[in-house]
Amino acid sequence: MTASAISSVSADPALRETLASLNNPALIRRCAHLAPDRGGDYADVQAATLVTPHLLAQRMEQLTEQVRDLQRRLTAVAQTHARQLLERPL
Repeated sequence: MTASAISSVSADPALRETLASLNNPALIRRCAHLAPDRGGDYADVQAATLVTPHLLAQRMEQLTEQVRDLQRRLTAVAQTHARQLLERPL
């Protein structure tokens, strides 16, 4: 997700300006906390421009945490069964 992806939709110019200066981790955190729900009015343009980056950012956060979890698990397995793999230079 990039700020340009946000600016390509018809979002509020103030929102686009706020997001444009953020780096990717900050942009993802900010978009994950956007409040897309406007009482269930899915035809509302403002709600529609918030829901997509909101859901994408939440999914990116979920995937990032899953990757971290897998890295921890694989490291534990390697430490137990193949320590030499962890000692090799990258």
